[in-house]
Amino acid sequence: MKMTSVVASAYGGPELLEVVESELNDPAAGEVLIEVRAAATNPVDYKLYSGTYGADPSNLPMRLGFEAAGIVVGINGEPEGPGGRIAVGDEVIAYRALGAYASALLVEADNALPKPPNMTFEEASGLMLTGVTESDFAVLALSPLSTVTDCSRGFAPSHRTASPRRSIWSGPTRPSTCRSPLSPTATGSQRS
Repeated sequence: MKMTSVVASAYGGPELLEVVESELNDPAAGEVLIEVRAAATNPVDYKLYSGTYGADPSNLPMRLGFEAAGIVVGINGEPEGPGGRIAVGDEVIAYRALGAYASALLVEADNALPKPPNMTFEEASGLMLTGVTESDFAVLALSPLSTVTDCSRGFAPSHRTASPRRSIWSGPTRPSTCRSPLSPTATGSQRS
């Protein structure tokens, strides 16, 4: 199957990104083929292709993106994911999916989760990193060894997709305060 994807052909700014066409293999056992409808952009993507995390030329060209949402268009056997059996036609979120800035993507079934039916593909594409970030924050907030006194600098949705999203902690897309899951009152300072 032919696919298009975004790759970094050199380290630097977004002007060095290229759209390339390549061949995608059929799914192997335990993999699913997803037609990507939306891909999330995350700070780590820029940090990788800019060279912030190192500039080893052997990593080029670098496939970009780690999260996407789309429709399963190919399987091999009866793959099982975290949400159960995956079938052609399922709407899914791909997480830890290297090369998600693409028209199609092969991922391990373990990294394909059911897309919530009330979310658009754009919203769902970035759900996992947001959810993991919020989950990690909740663990820290609930830990008896730590207290959260000011979350206004360290907690916010950590990436952007094509549409604004809501944070379970703070309401609207540009919250003025950071609210603790343990209290209805603001625990942080005003955001800029």
